[in-house]
Amino acid sequence: MPTKRLLMRRIRDVLRLKLTQGMSDRAIAASLGLSKGSVNNYVTRARQAGLEWPLPEGLDDDSLELLLFPDLKSLPTPERPIPDWSLVDRELRKRNVSVLTATERRDLLEIFEDRQGRGSTIVTSQLPVDQWHEAIGDPTLADAILDRLVHNAHRLTLTGESMRRKMTTAKPLDQLGQA
Repeated sequence: MPTKRLLMRRIRDVLRLKLTQGMSDRAIAASLGLSKGSVNNYVTRARQAGLEWPLPEGLDDDSLELLLFPDLKSLPTPERPIPDWSLVDRELRKRNVSVLTATERRDLLEIFEDRQGRGSTIVTSQLPVDQWHEAIGDPTLADAILDRLVHNAHRLTLTGESMRRKMTTAKPLDQLGQA
């Protein structure tokens, strides 16, 4: 089940403590009974929206919510985060790629939590889903990640010989007409 968004009153408390008192995320989290990640998330969203304390006069909860949680369709394309695919490719090609680190597990969970119910997410893997618990490493986080990923998912399982293997056994194009 995804994490529920805080009431706007509580988000206002987070912003007030951070922007007027200068409290650390850890101190705010402890005083309001939240996680440091949640506090950081709301503060980051407020900064991205250009909000300062005191909040603008007449900014009601609905308007604040739209500023902090804009519809992804309304964001211009350059503002959407684009993964560095060359870095992803380099990392995946490393030998002995192993279990996710604690930070990677939390990041993966956060990505799926943020994306759930807001838009489509495409995930590809050569590792069967029944082996993901082992690859993720932490059973509790693995359950949370897979709950968010598999719920309402459409799975396509490809079968047959690898196209990569077929291409390595095929003749190069410059030799096709020469037999």
